[in-house]
Amino acid sequence: MKISIYPPCGFSEIGQRENNEDALFPSLELASENHNLFIVCDGVGGSDKGEVASKLAVDSISDYLLNTSQDSVDDNSIQSAVNTALDKFDEAINNDESLKKMATTLALLFYNENGVLFSHIGDSRIYHIRNETIIYKSKDHTFVNQLLEQQIITEEEAKASKKNQLIRFISTTNKKYAKAETYLQIDL
Repeated sequence: MKISIYPPCGFSEIGQRENNEDALFPSLELASENHNLFIVCDGVGGSDKGEVASKLAVDSISDYLLNTSQDSVDDNSIQSAVNTALDKFDEAINNDESLKKMATTLALLFYNENGVLFSHIGDSRIYHIRNETIIYKSKDHTFVNQLLEQQIITEEEAKASKKNQLIRFISTTNKKYAKAETYLQIDL
């Protein structure tokens, strides 16, 4: 399948924080229709050094996947890339103890002739929209969303909840939470 992409664009906002904890690949200045890998990482609010976590994750995951055969990128190679990021986190923490609580989310899109892989960890969302209709929306890895899926709370209770605690994120504090959820979209 031949996939064409228009020149990509994006934006990054600080939001309610004092500093911007987003990291992107490729950078907004370098993004072009020649790229087939796009990554957004957002430092987790309430954790220390989110801007360091997001930059380390973007750099290590993009390096890993760009050095992987483009035909073999799949959910396993994406998880291996995340594990490589965790190794980089460990190295950074060994050099600077103040980084031990850093954490980030991940939203990743990779495409080749097999289709498009969407992968995410946390609450940075991915949308696939066609003709103003949402074809795919990644599900937030939050405690509230888990309760909603288990039908413990209703949609109304979920919307009213102030608890947005992540149950998946990239951090060395508990590596089991760094499990990527990946979805292959063939019908674009």
